[in-house]
Amino acid sequence: MLTRFIWRKIHAAIMPCCRMRQIKCFACMSCMLLLLGINLAIFTFTRYHASVAEMSIEEYAHAYFTPSDHVVTPIEEDYMIDGRQLCEGLSGKSVILLIPSTINSFQSRQILRNTWIGSLKNKVWPERELQHSYRAVFVFGQNYNAQENTRLLEESRIYGDVIQGNFKDSYNNLTRKTLFGLKWVLNYCNQIDYVIKVDIDTFVHIPKLMAQVAKFTPSFEGEIFGRLWKDAEARRDGKWKIDIKDYPLRKYPPYCDGPIYVISASALPRIVHTSQYMDYFPFEDVFVTGILAKIARVRRIDVLPSLELRNEPERVCSFHFGEHDATSNIADSDYSPKQIERIWTCLKYGPGVLDYYHQYKYHTMIVLPFCVLFVVALSKELARILNDHSFKWVAIDAYAKIYEFAY
Repeated sequence: MLTRFIWRKIHAAIMPCCRMRQIKCFACMSCMLLLLGINLAIFTFTRYHASVAEMSIEEYAHAYFTPSDHVVTPIEEDYMIDGRQLCEGLSGKSVILLIPSTINSFQSRQILRNTWIGSLKNKVWPERELQHSYRAVFVFGQNYNAQENTRLLEESRIYGDVIQGNFKDSYNNLTRKTLFGLKWVLNYCNQIDYVIKVDIDTFVHIPKLMAQVAKFTPSFEGEIFGRLWKDAEARRDGKWKIDIKDYPLRKYPPYCDGPIYVISASALPRIVHTSQYMDYFPFEDVFVTGILAKIARVRRIDVLPSLELRNEPERVCSFHFGEHDATSNIADSDYSPKQIERIWTCLKYGPGVLDYYHQYKYHTMIVLPFCVLFVVALSKELARILNDHSFKWVAIDAYAKIYEFAY
């Protein structure tokens, strides 16, 4: 009896503690289960929405890179100047250079004709042997007045290297201008091996560029060569802004930098054909070498990995000094006409001629004013002696011609 009594007392004392412990354990387990449920819900929610977002991006990409089943952006073929004679007699391995231009860039065109573009036309290059025949064509749109159009027609008659389409010539139409030029090549120069699109302010060491291109075996789909940009983001503000409705993706496909790129003959018809089934896109390099190339399955190859494409006026002889480096100093952009002229002079004759030219100009600037004073004084004295003022003006006119020649 005593033992039972003691046991009951002990049980009565212990049971409340056990019950409290059970309650605490139950509460703890409930909290853990609740937290586990919340975490599971969050995980499931996140995964679901991530998969939905991922599917949306894939669907957007698939939709955007799927061409229309009908022509939505026809390429202009109404030629104001067709330049069809430019490729006559062109045979064998040949290359066309497309150079977008405007009516006000006559000086730039003349500099190119008198320097590296003219040299290519004659199939010569300083200390190099050219493997292809070359033709260059300047591409224009149309919104000029009658006098400007007359000037352009006369320029075409003299040089035979101009084509003009019936579309507004503007920066926003650069894509249209480039595709117009590419379609022209298909129409009139379809026997070529490559097309080089190059900006008018760009200098290109053509033999070194084509040596890089020749390293790659041509494929059926074709190739585009240049400086390749990867993971470039579509900007929603600033100069390069593109509205999300015009390009819904965050990044562009890999594309080649606009100032200079090379399109193989097999890629050309695929690019031109595909462009007509896509909505217009304002950035020519992204559209032609990125979007259209991706859809047409044209390979894009980086042959200019070290290309910076920035104007370095203090290094106009860099093309000369980099002559024996196959991968550097192939092209540079944003040059003035005079800078391109100096680059070519240095490449052709070496930096010594350029130094002599500068010394000549420097001495001319110092000596010429004294010559002017002497000529004017002498003219006045002779005019006074001869009493013939016309002699003075003849001398001054002669000086003006000398001055114009010197500068």
